[in-house]
Amino acid sequence: LVNHYGLNPEKISVIHHAPNRMDEFNKISSTNTELSLNYNRQLLLSAIRRGANRRYVEGFQNRSVKYIFYASQFRPNKNVITLLRAYLDLLRKQHIPHKLLLTGNGEQTPDVKEFVLENRLENDILFLHGLSTSELAACYQLADLAVNPSFAEGGCPFTFTEALSVGTPVVMARIPVTEEILTDSALQQLTLFDPYRWEDCAERILWALHHREQLLQVQVVAF
Repeated sequence: LVNHYGLNPEKISVIHHAPNRMDEFNKISSTNTELSLNYNRQLLLSAIRRGANRRYVEGFQNRSVKYIFYASQFRPNKNVITLLRAYLDLLRKQHIPHKLLLTGNGEQTPDVKEFVLENRLENDILFLHGLSTSELAACYQLADLAVNPSFAEGGCPFTFTEALSVGTPVVMARIPVTEEILTDSALQQLTLFDPYRWEDCAERILWALHHREQLLQVQVVAF
């Protein structure tokens, strides 16, 4: 605006995007936490059973499944392959017991589909396409960790506030727009990773899984 239109910088202000919250979409009781937990587990199972790998998910019964969650459509800037490479390493070499749940359509994204098939990850990476808002909120809330490896976003990734609004910590790519909003150095150190290195993504995820409460305490302050 200053350089192209010759505007006075003192006349320019920026209104940041409001934080996205999920905590009002999957709560059925403010006092009965067990009732709300059971409701969320049913929402999660319903979403999983509609997933792409029908032979595996149709009879899925594990209400306490452990998983990492990335909510996003699949576009080039979303950097999904980096996350898949990181997850493959964590699953096969670090032996984490978590599945990876994604909301994008893996069947219609050739490089993602090829990666999953080549590495025999059909039962480990589950594509939950077309979630309702309540199902999305449940997926966030029941996850051990939310992640966002995106190269670029129009604002601070929604993942941060969506996850924390339901009590789930998050790790994200170190990109300028995120650093502009999340300015605390300690928060950045614990939360952000290099989106161009799957190894750094894997290391940050593994640390977060082992230090979940520590990460959550720091991030809740920022939230």
